[in-house]
Parts: sequence; structure tokens; C-alpha cells
Amino acid sequence: MTEIDGVGAERVQRSSTENGGAEQADAIVGKRADAGWLTPAGDLAVPWLVVYGHGTKCEELGRAIARRCRAHGVRPQLCPLDEVAYEDLGMFPALVLVVPDAEIFRRFRGTGPKLAELARAYRRYRPGGRQLLHPRTDRWYAAGVLQVVHPRSAAGEPDMRTVFELACAAHEVEDVPGLDAVDLFDVYEPGGAPKKDQLGRSLDILWTQLSLWGITTPDQAHEIKEFIDQRRQLYEDPKRYKAMYRPLPEQPDMNHLVLVLEGKLNDRPAMLQTLPKQDRAKAETSFVECSARAVRDLVKELSEKFGYFARPDHRKGRKDSRKDLHNLYRTLRSITSSS
Repeated sequence: MTEIDGVGAERVQRSSTENGGAEQADAIVGKRADAGWLTPAGDLAVPWLVVYGHGTKCEELGRAIARRCRAHGVRPQLCPLDEVAYEDLGMFPALVLVVPDAEIFRRFRGTGPKLAELARAYRRYRPGGRQLLHPRTDRWYAAGVLQVVHPRSAAGEPDMRTVFELACAAHEVEDVPGLDAVDLFDVYEPGGAPKKDQLGRSLDILWTQLSLWGITTPDQAHEIKEFIDQRRQLYEDPKRYKAMYRPLPEQPDMNHLVLVLEGKLNDRPAMLQTLPKQDRAKAETSFVECSARAVRDLVKELSEKFGYFARPDHRKGRKDSRKDLHNLYRTLRSITSSS
């Protein structure tokens, strides 16, 4: 783990041992100052673990949160998601997960499962959670205050459902300036633990997105996704659909439609780089046209088969049809996994 202000897991563990073990350490922390997240000067340090995902923006947010912690008298320990020492989690009375945007979830497939497993592991060490914060008790410091800082685009990722359910609070933040509207310490105040279900809030956002396509019920969401999943196999016949069949050697199991659904919108065959400039432009145009055709044909079939389905009015006649379909499919996948 990366240390901030020289406070690491070893020091926290040593402090607990020198003060007579976990029970005595609990007693020391229990003599808190007026601020709910602090301990009296000279007593056991209360470090927060701040874990950030992949991407520069995510790391910048993590460092900004660490600065915010120090300004409140909290000693933060900053750590990348891939370097968390699970055996040390129980030493931290607070954990802040800084979640990357949806694009990072697609680029690094293990991001969602790692975040969910980290939340579950922390809750195993600190099972009290929201119950010890709301209503407040004398053992607030044993709660395990898990907070989530996430961009809106990540709210619909399937694994975030687990993270939201285990969190004491969630904050929608897009970038470092967005932290100005967030108070990570408000959760410690009486009544501060949020009553509104974070999963419910994220699902509200997803349903709003689906309603733009005419999808308003779980049954409709399931039947649209099932139809799309069936169509994934349509272009798996290289004789009938030569141009649509698995165009990327680097993605040998994906036809043009699957590439769109899985968010590989900017991927191109590596061999294009070996062509003369004029030929490369022509080949790339042909590649994109095949991809757009797969989207166009699918949306047309969906509209004809399901009377309620249609591309959003404000998106008709505009470019980015491939991105629109990918976003729709990602939202359907999140909704159908939770209903």
C-alpha cells in the first residue's frame, strides 16, 4: 500500500498492540473528540483507507480526497485498487472507494468484480455499517464507514449494485472540482447516514434512460435484451456475412455487432496501419459502415417487432448510432441483472 503522511498499516497495528490489543484500542478510540471522525490528540490514530481505480482522473480524485482528510485532521492512506492488502482492512475504521467511469470498466474488465469484492471483504471485517451510524451509538468507530465516490456513468455497472448496498453513503462526483459539493464527513453527524437506498437511486437513472427508447417495464427490458442477445449470433456465418464476420484478428470471437455491444467502438484492424494513407481511409470507412449497418438493421428489427421501441427522438438523424446502441445494451444489462 502507498502511505500518506507516514501512516501505514504496520504503525496502526503496532499502536493497537502497545495499548493492550483490540479491546483496549477500541476503548481509546471511543474517547473521541467532539468531531465524530476524530480521536483525542495523542491517542490511537484513525487512518482512512482511500482506494482509487484505474485512470488519471480517478487517481486525482483519490489524492484530492486525501487532502480533504488531512484538512479535517484525518490521516489518509492512499492505495490503488490493484494493490489493496485485504488482511489489513480491519485496521481501518473508514474506507472510501473512488470509482472510475464506465469507459474504464470496459477497458479493465476486472474493475467491477474487484470493487464488489473489496466492499464485501471490508464489510466482513467491519460488519456494523450503517446500523452503528444511524441511529448513532457509542461504538460508532467500529461501524466500518464505507463511502463511495463515483461518476454517474458508473452507477449502472452491475457490480456497483453490491457496492451501493454495502455502503454507508454514496456521492456522485465527476471530477476534482465536483468534490466541493460533497461532504465526506456529514455521514458522522446525527441523522447523517442516508436513508435513501443508493441502488434505488441508480436504478431510477437507468429507467429514465430506457424510457427514452420506449422501454418502461421489466418485461420489456428483458425481451429487448433477449432479442439483442439472439442477434449476436446472426453474423457468425462467414459464408453468408463475410464482411460482418469477426473483422478484428485482435478480437477473434467478436463480429461487428458484438464489437458495438461490448463497447469496442474505436477498435480497428491493426493491418490498416500498413496501408497507404488513401487506402487506409477507404478501408476504415468501409469498416465503420459495416458496423453502422449492423446497428441500423438491429434497431429497425426491434422497432418493427416491438411497437413501443424506438430510437429517442432527440437522437434520430444524428451520428453516434453505434454509441447509442452500446449505451442502451449496457443499461439493459444492468437493469435485467437486478430484476
